Amino acid sequence: MRKSSKLLLAGATVLPFFYLLFFFAFQIFMMFLNTSGGEPFWFPAIHLLSTWFTFGMTAFYIINVFLNDRVGKDMKVNWAVILFMGSIIAMPIYWYLYIWRDVPSALAPPQMNPINSSFSQTSSPEAAYVPPSNAPDWR
Repeated sequence: MRKSSKLLLAGATVLPFFYLLFFFAFQIFMMFLNTSGGEPFWFPAIHLLSTWFTFGMTAFYIINVFLNDRVGKDMKVNWAVILFMGSIIAMPIYWYLYIWRDVPSALAPPQMNPINSSFSQTSSPEAAYVPPSNAPDWR
């Protein structure tokens, strides 16, 4: 995913949180400053659209959990429950951990070597280790 797409997704991810702040501030404003007792005609429509948008973002992230290879197999169900239960707070955390951050080179899948059609392996101390031919004498 390109960086511009990640940033656009970040904006869409934090939008429900900022709408929630706007909602509470607007309700307080209407309670203290508006004596007519009625809300503007557009407010319920905006609130309904925001609710649908939040449900849509939650569904997007839950689907992304199961399609994302960076999320461990043992954590997929946990993240799905966390995103469902605490969507507005959990979505930015998931976005940062599994979408924004680049894959460390140790966790990246091996790259295909076009010369000999084999996976290239980095030389590491673990790869150079050869176990002893004889079993140790523990007596």
